[in-house]
Amino acid sequence: MLIFVSKTQSDVLNIQNMGIIYSEVKWTYAGIELLFYNTLSLVFLR
Repeated sequence: MLIFVSKTQSDVLNIQNMGIIYSEVKWTYAGIELLFYNTLSLVFLR
């Protein structure tokens, strides 16, 4: 029973870590996209 509980806790922690990693990747991608569009607009506005 104890082993089962600890296994479940580690699974929950893994899921939480995946969520954190996913949100970080999402924000990084959004930042890259913003930089890309800002660079494009600077190039086209010149």
